[in-house]
Amino acid sequence: MAFRFFRRVRVAPGVHLNLSKGGVSMSAGPRGLKATVGTSGRRFTAGIPGTGLHYTKVVKPGRADSRAADSGSRRPGRAEPIRSGFWRNLGTSVEEKAFVEGVNAIARGDDQAAAGHLAKARGLPDADFLAGVLLIGEYRWDEAAPLLQSAHEDGDELGRLFGKYGANIRARLAISDEISVHVGADRIGVLLCLVEVYQGLSRRAEAITCLEQLLCLAGDDVVVQLSLAEFLMASRPAPQDHCHRIVSLTQEIENVSELHAALLLYRGQALRDLGVPTAARDALTAGLRRRKDRRPEILNALRYERALVYLELKQKQRARRELEMLYAADPDYEDVAERLGLEQVG
Repeated sequence: MAFRFFRRVRVAPGVHLNLSKGGVSMSAGPRGLKATVGTSGRRFTAGIPGTGLHYTKVVKPGRADSRAADSGSRRPGRAEPIRSGFWRNLGTSVEEKAFVEGVNAIARGDDQAAAGHLAKARGLPDADFLAGVLLIGEYRWDEAAPLLQSAHEDGDELGRLFGKYGANIRARLAISDEISVHVGADRIGVLLCLVEVYQGLSRRAEAITCLEQLLCLAGDDVVVQLSLAEFLMASRPAPQDHCHRIVSLTQEIENVSELHAALLLYRGQALRDLGVPTAARDALTAGLRRRKDRRPEILNALRYERALVYLELKQKQRARRELEMLYAADPDYEDVAERLGLEQVG
């Protein structure tokens, strides 16, 4: 779910299932807020009960981090293999044994061996989920799609084997260098992975369908809303049904974070494409009202869109003021120099 205003940074390509590289955690413990101290800084993970979504914020290392590390916090380590004593039970299938071997290979950091074991466990939703995520990590979208689709179809069974063996695996979808979404083996997790796959396959309609399902499951989650808005506004002018959906989606959005500011940008664009520039101006102004801790990319996009709205409203002086401020911040932004009548040198 790549947001155009947030640079994607991954430790390894795609979604990882390699414990030693920090892309996926395998642990047992309480849900909610956790803090881990490592060489890259403090990593705070906040869980949202009932949704399966977790968000991570990284704080760069400093003296406070050193004190925290000295006080007993641990760096992320390799997980212990899950217990296989269940194999002695007569009811354990060959597929389930292969699933356990696959998870233990992941715990050892051997993704290649894990893929081989999981291939023998096809049809088990948890195994299909893990195999699909491993394939995403290699950008093998066309192979990941049927596995994740199968896991989604058996969504009521997702997580059963992880619960049985006391394992908790979460894959990290990196949105930016500071914000990540952590997904588990449940309906929400598999839908998020399917969005990633459909995006890789340029199957936008199916990605939008998955995101609409996610909204029903996760409620008014800002990450899901923003991803859906980005898909809907992929082309300009956007189709009217897409614009109407964004206006409905963002009608109660307030500018409380840069994610919300990006949503207000899409709201302004949708309203402008629908031919209601005054409402578009109000949405964009709300997005620019708070600028502290906002990325320049978001602020510039909001300012540029508002300049175009001012032009439609015949407010040429305000439009020129916006364009001049934008030119001062980024002379090469879109067609700002051309609109200002400035000649490009060289």
